[in-house]
Formats: sequence, structure tokens, C-alpha cells
Amino acid sequence: MSRFWRELRRRGVVRAGGVYAVAAFVVLQLGEIVLPAFDAPGWALQSVVVAAALGFPVALAFAWVYDLTSSGLERTKGIGRQGAGTRAPRIAMLVVTVASVAFAALWFRGTIISDGNVPAGADSDGGPGGDPAPSGTVIPGRGVLTAADMDPEAPVTAIAVLPLAYFADGDDMFARQLHEEIITHLTRITSLRVVSRTSVERYANTRLLLPRVAEELQVQAIVTGSVAAATEGNSVRISLQLLHAPTDTHLLTWTFHRELTDIFRVQAEIAREIAIAVEEEVAADDEGMERILEQIPPVDPEAYMAFMQGREEFGESADAGLADALASFSLSADIDPGFGQAYAWRAATQLLLLLQTGDSLSDPLDALRHIREDLSIADSLGGAEDKVNSVRVEMESHWDEVLALLPDSEGAEMEAYAALVESDSLVRDYVRIFTELGRRIADSPREGEAGRETILGRISAARRLTVEGMHDGAATLYRAVLSDEPANRAAWAGLEETLLLADDAAGALEARISGIYEISGDTPDNRRRVQEMRGAFDADDPARSYWAARQVDQLVRQASGEPVPYVEQAKTSVGLGEYDMGLRYLREAVRLREPGLISLTYARVWDPLRSTVSFREISREAAGLWRRPPALRIPGSLPSAGGEREGLR
Repeated sequence: MSRFWRELRRRGVVRAGGVYAVAAFVVLQLGEIVLPAFDAPGWALQSVVVAAALGFPVALAFAWVYDLTSSGLERTKGIGRQGAGTRAPRIAMLVVTVASVAFAALWFRGTIISDGNVPAGADSDGGPGGDPAPSGTVIPGRGVLTAADMDPEAPVTAIAVLPLAYFADGDDMFARQLHEEIITHLTRITSLRVVSRTSVERYANTRLLLPRVAEELQVQAIVTGSVAAATEGNSVRISLQLLHAPTDTHLLTWTFHRELTDIFRVQAEIAREIAIAVEEEVAADDEGMERILEQIPPVDPEAYMAFMQGREEFGESADAGLADALASFSLSADIDPGFGQAYAWRAATQLLLLLQTGDSLSDPLDALRHIREDLSIADSLGGAEDKVNSVRVEMESHWDEVLALLPDSEGAEMEAYAALVESDSLVRDYVRIFTELGRRIADSPREGEAGRETILGRISAARRLTVEGMHDGAATLYRAVLSDEPANRAAWAGLEETLLLADDAAGALEARISGIYEISGDTPDNRRRVQEMRGAFDADDPARSYWAARQVDQLVRQASGEPVPYVEQAKTSVGLGEYDMGLRYLREAVRLREPGLISLTYARVWDPLRSTVSFREISREAAGLWRRPPALRIPGSLPSAGGEREGLR
């Protein structure tokens, strides 16, 4: 080693290394000053650092071979046979150079390219369907934060709205309701995955830094803010901040100072402003938001306060809260007869009371009349379409129970109408999972409830927990269902999905395998099927190889003649980076109204596609299916006071 060191000094390698290090340091300092001034992305300075590291071993190797003299570059002269007794120095220098270059190149490729601008399966000039290639997205199986995610100007595909601080005396009910409504309006923006209210509530008073919160929620943008109600009068001041969470970078600030009469309009405006900030071209083309803003009427402040009180009481777990909620919604409608939301929520409360306590009602038929009338009024006033639709869907879902509450003569005639109903599981599942009425009905056991209905209620509750990011609770519910009904396909599929969303790809695969054996038995064909799936799974790369194993399973099922839903095939294609194929499957799923389309609103597997035009078009069309179902009908007729027969709808 001493001889090697003397040779390095004689050839000027040590001097060249020192000069290179000083020069690289100067260049990096200049880059740190100059690049931000020109709004260069975060990976630009990283590239300069990598280039400097790559050049260092090259400079040392060059100095070993050549000397810089007054006559130019000359090959370094040897010291004769006596000093050149070994080739070890040259071999060592070659190994160091090759290893350094290879390591730096692999790091550069893995950090800047693989998780960044050009996803696998897309053309180099763009993403699926000719769209701009998504960047800054969470590609399944490749981690959460990438160099693209660290760029505040990269497209935002996932967002979380943290609970709002309340700066006023009294209960923070107003801030809680406003927070929920902002999230509800944001879910209309089809290019965004919006984290559910339940998932963000635990961060109300968190001391975690935003990058950590973003990593746990797997989002790129976070909205924080506060609400201040005026001590006198009926005005409110709302302050919001939009931040690029991975870099803790402040992007935009909004302040809304409005009267309570415009509170519903400002909720929609806030959602629109956020959408424009994160993806301008999407929000600008979203005619749905414009239509919503135009249809929102003003509301009397006292009616709004009574309405909020009813919402709080409706959300209580105790049944007594429903009677209080009904009184609050009735008060709100009496104060402001033009307030459509009050009528819609009163109808929802009446339906829930009818289903829970129908046997004790003196006149169930009269309760149905009131529900019908409230829905009709809410329809005519506008501004409550989603709530009206959810009540109608739940009435259709529980029509047999409604029939049981009526006298035999009326029930027989209505049953004939009920036989004409075409069930729409896509809409029904959406209402059960995403609306407050659906949640209350699913979570409210009724007397005499059969075991099969209990299982369906547990599955609905588990799906809801999965959507809200409460994966442990969802898995517990699914396993409880499977302990009672081991061959339940929906429970096995749900357990697999929630384990996958919890980043347990190996557990998800085991759930699929266990489901195969429980549903169709331990047969030779199933053993071969499972063996092929295990062969495709790689424990060193579980997230990606899970989709490879799932693709093997799909091919086996299709070969045996079993239909595989298009949504399931689309998920597998996207998980493997085959984005064009995934989009084609999604279009077929929309055409067939597959219930699995609900996953477009919450599943992270779709994140690589959310910023593309094709995915936006598909998700808009899907949202139209579950929010405004064209074929949804409420069957039956009710006797009117004058003896004429009127349709329930």
C-alpha cells in the first residue's frame, strides 16, 4: 500500500482528486443558488450531485494515465520494470471506477426514472391513451415518496383535508360540518383521491410533521385551515391553506368572509378553488361543479343552525337521537320553507325510524306518505339531489320490510309493483358505503333480524371501514363473517382488498388462496392453480409480484369458463403497469355498470392514472352511474287522501 500511495502521488492522482473535489464543491454551491432562481425541479440539483459523483472516479483514472504538461496531455511515464512489479493498482482503480459508476447509475435510474415521469407500459411520449405521462404518482409496489413526489409542481392525484380549527366560543359543530361538506364536494372532482373524513380525524391535534402525515395517508397535498364565527351577526370567516405535503411547501392561501345565508355556496366554492389549484384544467372543464354552484339557494341562518343540529343528532348511535333529529329538521323546514336539504334529511330520518320501529308505528302508511312528500318537495327546491337519491335507493333496498308494515290489502298490490324492480347493486353499494343514511341503516340491527341479514350488514360495514382506511377493523369484521360463513365470496374478496390497501401483499395473496380452498374445495385443479400463483409471487418484491400472481389466477379462471369482472382485470393490469389495457377494461366495466367501479373513488391502485384525461372521462361517467342512475325506480303506489292512487316516486 505504501508503494501504491507513492505511485498515486507521483502520477498526480492525489493532486487531481483534490482539485476535482474543490471544483465540484464550487459547482454544487452555484447550483444550489442558481437552479431555484430558474424554478428548476427538485431532481435537477440531485442530477448535478450524481454527475459530480460519477465524474470523480473517472477523473482519478484519467490522472493515473495522463499528465498535464506545458506541451499538453502526455501519457504518464512508468518507472521501469523494477517499479512495475504488479498490476494490482490498475486493477483496483478499474474495480473502484466500475463499481462507483454502476452504483450511481442504478441509484439515479431507480430514484429519478422508475417512479417518476414515464411509467412502465406507457409510450415514451406520453401516458395511456396519448395522455401526458403521470408524474409524482404512487406506483403500486414501488414505495410512497419519489423524486417526482418531491416536486411541488407535479400533478396532485391524492389530497387530504385535515380537521378545521374553530376559533369561537361554544361547540365546534359548525367547523365539523363544514369539514365534512368540503370533503364531500371534493369527491366530485374525479381526478382526485380524497381521503375520508374518518381517516383524517385522528390528525386533528397531531404534532406530526406534514411529510409524515402525507406518508401515512399516501397523499401529495394537504389542506389545513380554521373557522371563526362572528360574535355578533351571522357571518363566518374561513381561512384555508393548501400545502405540498412531502416537501412541507406552502402553495396557496384562501380567505372566505361570508354570511351564513351563503354557507352552502361557499362550501362548493372552496372545493372548486382547491381543485383549480391542484389541477386547473380538470376543474375548469368540470361542468358539474358549475351546475352545483348555480343551483345552490341561500338559506336562513336560523334554519341552517337547526339543520346542523339535526345532522349532529342523526349521526348519534343512540336511537333517541333520531327523534331529536326529526324535530330539528322539521324546525329547519318551518323556518325556511325553501331549504331543500331540510326536507331531504327529514325524509331520511323518517325512513330510518320506519325501518327500525315500524311495528310500533300507529300508521306506517302515513309515514310513507310523509317521506314521499318530503322527497317531492326537496326535488322541486333543488340542492339536495344526492340525499334524495340515497333515500330512494334505501327504500328500494328495503322494500320487503316496508311491505311487511302495511295492511294486507295494500301490501299485496304494492308487492306486484315491487316485483318489477331491477336491483342496481352499484348504486346500492355506493349509498350504503358513502352516505350517512346508508351507514345508519347498515349499522342499526333490527329486532328479528335474520343471520343472513346480519352477515350482509357486517360486510357493508367492513367495506365502509376499508374505504375510510380503517383496515384492521375491516379485516376483523370480514374474519367474523368468515367464521360464520366460510364460503362467503364477498367476505374473502373484501378481506383480500383491505389487506392489500394495508400494504400486506403477502397476506392478501394468502386470503385469495384460502378463499379458493374454502369456496371450491381442496381439489387437484385448485392445488395446481395455487401452485402457479405461489410460483409467480416473489417475497422480495411482494407488491408487484402480487399482481403477477393475481394475473395467473385470472387466466386460470377464464380458461375454466368463469367470468372475471372487468374492474378486477383493470386493477391487475394497472398493478402490472399495463395502463392502456387497464383503461380498456374500465370502459367495459362502465358499460356494464359493475359495482367494483366504486373503487375508483378510494383505491390507490388507480393513482398512476388519475392525472390522465382518459381516466377522468371514465371516472366522470362512473360517478354519473351511481349518483344519477337512469333506471332507478321506486315501485309501488300509495292511497292518497282523496282515494286516488299516486306513485310513490
